[in-house]
Order: sequence, then structure tokens, then C-alpha cells
Amino acid sequence: MQALSHETPPHTVAHAIVDTLLAYGVDTLFGIPGGAISALYDACLDRPALRLVTTRHETAAVFAAIGHARVTGRPAVVVVTSGPGLTNAITGLAAAHAEQVPLLLIAGDVAVESAGRFALQDGAVLGALSLARAVTRFCARIERPSAAQSLVVRALAEAARGPVLLTLPLDVSRAPIALRRILHGDGYAEVAGALRAARSPLIVLGAGARHCPAVVSIAEGTGAMVAVTAHAKGAFPEQHPHYLGVLGFGGHASATRYAAAADATVVLGSRLGDLATNGWSCELRSVVQIDRDAAVLGRNYELTLGIVADTAVAAHAIAGHTRGAVAPRGVALGWDEPEATAPLHPGFVLRALQRALPPTAIFTVDIGEHAAFAVHYLRVETADRFHLNAGLGSMGSGLGSAIGIKLARPDVPVVAIVGDGGFAMHAGELLTCVEAGIGVVFVVFNDGCYRMCDLGFDAVYGRRPRGLPSTRVDLAAVASAMGAVSVRVEHASDLPDLTPSRRPIVLDVRIDTRQQLSLGTRTASIKHFAGRR
Repeated sequence: MQALSHETPPHTVAHAIVDTLLAYGVDTLFGIPGGAISALYDACLDRPALRLVTTRHETAAVFAAIGHARVTGRPAVVVVTSGPGLTNAITGLAAAHAEQVPLLLIAGDVAVESAGRFALQDGAVLGALSLARAVTRFCARIERPSAAQSLVVRALAEAARGPVLLTLPLDVSRAPIALRRILHGDGYAEVAGALRAARSPLIVLGAGARHCPAVVSIAEGTGAMVAVTAHAKGAFPEQHPHYLGVLGFGGHASATRYAAAADATVVLGSRLGDLATNGWSCELRSVVQIDRDAAVLGRNYELTLGIVADTAVAAHAIAGHTRGAVAPRGVALGWDEPEATAPLHPGFVLRALQRALPPTAIFTVDIGEHAAFAVHYLRVETADRFHLNAGLGSMGSGLGSAIGIKLARPDVPVVAIVGDGGFAMHAGELLTCVEAGIGVVFVVFNDGCYRMCDLGFDAVYGRRPRGLPSTRVDLAAVASAMGAVSVRVEHASDLPDLTPSRRPIVLDVRIDTRQQLSLGTRTASIKHFAGRR
């Protein structure tokens, strides 16, 4: 694939899509025009290298594309309008699916604001994606201008193994956008050079970069500072002088401040989603995004360069273009140490537990306010020591993960950091541990409520709904009745010696309910969508 050219700058999303098709070797479009797809046809006038073949029926257009793809070996592209344009093409899609022919169908659609309002040929009312899903490898609707180019790149990759569908709303296709460069497994020398030349270079690691040891060499060879998202905690050694802390949920001010000032940002394996950016409130500039999934590139932040690649391979290649050692170009994370006062600060409990455990201990974290404290206060040197299932954000996931990890690593202390809400939902699994001899340590932050929900309601709406939990249960007594070792922890002196055991241990920790972290992270996103910025 050739790099996307800047010689003819695009004006709209339609131009960007056409240029992306040209960059991937597409030279012919089959189809029939119509109002909803008119912007794409208009953009082709500015790109004479792309040949338009207009058939008399959409099914024939797809059949022609099938023949073209068979001979060239490359995905063929069909462009049709909405409504009957798409439905007429379905038969051709089914044929391509049966033969596993590489093919991309782009169908127009009504404007985003008209979707679901019974506009003429409305794809939402028609259920366009549902109609095509059974006979495509991949189908998606381009909802925003920033997602268009990366979705086309992903669609072309998926189309190599069978037909795919993209629907394109008319207003999105006409929206102005700058063309991004998206490369496959290339551009690494340029990335290294940009980090070296920057005054304040930043590397952000996400879930897809949890196992990229070469990032240490990149940081040391360019002077770049490194921040991680909550999904990637431990992906970079947290005692390293180039470490800034966590960006986004449970994050550190040092990372947020530095990111806002960075003049070169390289993002490895992060979608830059809600949790990673405090509801997209984090400022990121001059962004290079590297991910194995082309569809995430530029989805949330404007890019100077996107690279489709395995992050570990990319990091190794970038490191190969760095030489020597450059001092850190920012202020490293300064760890704060909460005091051992009662009621107990969650951060103090986490630090005290970590001091009492060997460095091999593995932590799993459930979903809730306590997760923000765990991300913020635990110190982790490798990603395999910290597990947080934040993608779906399901309460109970941290408890279940701890059980599975302990079964796989019976020789290593496994500690589940959970809230009393999540523990109550899955308390029956304590019996699983008792009966099967699974010695997980459950550290329950007991505040008698759904703390993150309470804080969110207060911050966004100024009040709470009736009926929310408000009772602190004696969880130590419950755990003891189930056959677990249990300790009620109200003071620092109550924290026990965590001697390895085949019996589960439950620490019922009465935390200080005044402490909070999510108001600066998760609640930022809720306020954004509630219009309460």
C-alpha cells in the first residue's frame, strides 16, 4: 500500500474515502448513483484516476465487481444509494459471501439527524446493517467524520476475505475533514525522529500495549515521558524515572498536566476511549496512533499519522531507531502517601497491603469507586501483576478473575480489590473458594453504598434517587459463616499478616466515605453527556 498523498488535499469525508481507496490500489468503482450517495460520486470528479462504471441494476454492479475481484485478486468496490440501492445489492452480496470474494459495498444513507424519523430510504428504519449482516464479514455505519477513514481502512482489510458493507450518511460524507496518513507497518523512523525532536514528547500505552518491553528503550532513547491508561497499568515500570502515571480513570495529575503540554504524542494500543481520557476531556496534540485495528485510528483524536501494526512489533521497530540515552523531559510521578488515620483512607490500605505482600503478588480489581483508588495508589512494575476488566465495566469481574488466576498460579498471592456492592452481588463465589480450596484474598472496601453511583448523582443531578443501598453489612461475619478466614479492619493495626492459605481470606475494610476519586475521572464523562460541563 502506498502512503496517502498530500498533493491533492481532500475537502470532505467523501474525498478522504476516495483518496483512501486510491491509496489501497482501487482504480474502479461499480454502482448506480442516488441522492444519499451523491457526495461520493461528486468527489470522484476531483479524482480522475478513479474510474466509475454505472450499471443498470445494483445486483449487476455487484456481479461485475465479483468478476473484477476474481481477476485482480484485490477487493472490488461497489457504490450504491440508500433504500432500494442497498436492498437490490443484497443478492450480489450473498453471492460474494458464498464464494468468499473480496468486495466492499458502500451504501449511502440519510443524514444522521434524520435517522429513525421515517425519512425517505432511511437505513435505520430499514435495518440496513441487520439485512446485510448474514452475508458480510463486517458491516458498520460511519457515524462521524473522524471515523470515516479508519473504518474504510478496516473494511478493506476485512474485505480481503469476503464482502463487507459500510453505510455512509449524507451529512457525514459532505463534512469537511483533513486527510490523515495511515500506513501499514511503516513510518517507524519518522515516529522516533518526532519524539527526539519534540520539547515535551509523550508516549501513551493502552490495553493493546500491555506487553511491549521495548517502550523502555524508546523512552530512554528519546527522552519521552510515558503515561498508561487504567487498562495498561503495569505496562511500564512505575518506579522508572520516565514514568508519569495513569492517564484518565484513577489517573494522576502529573500525567494529565504533561499530556496537555506535550508537543508530540505517540499512542500505542489505546482506543483513547471514555475511561482513558476522562470522557475525552484530556488534551492530546500532534498524535501518532498505532494499533492493530485500523478502525480505531483517529476515531477520537485528530492524527498526524496512523499506523496499523502489532504494537509490540512497532515498539521494537521504533526502538531500533533510537540511540544512546536522553534524560527525562518532564517531571516524574510523585507518589502521595495517605496517613494511617481512622476511618481508613483507601490509598493507605492499598499501600499497606502491598508492603505486606511479596512483589510477586497479583492484584485483580473489580468495578466501582475502589477501582479508581487501586489504579491510583497501587505500584505495579509489570502488567501481569494487575488485572482490571474495564472494557465492559461489569461488577463481579474482579472476583471471578481472581479465582481463575489463583487456580492457574496457586504459588502466588492473588488479591481481589472489591467493593461491598460487587462482593454482595457475587458473595456466593466465596463458597466456591472454600469448597475448592482456592486461597484468594478478598479486600472489600465496605462503605455501605454504591459509592460511584452516589457521587455521580450528586455531582450531575444534585440529588440521589430513593432506594439506593445505605447499610454497612458485617461482611466479616458473613464470610466467617461461609467458612472463610475473615478480619474486620477499622484501624491500621487491624491489618493482618497475610499468611498463604488454602482458605479464602476476607478483609472487611471500613473505609473513609469522604474520600473520592471518580469525580475527576468517570463523572467527567457523565457530566459531558448530561450537558453539565
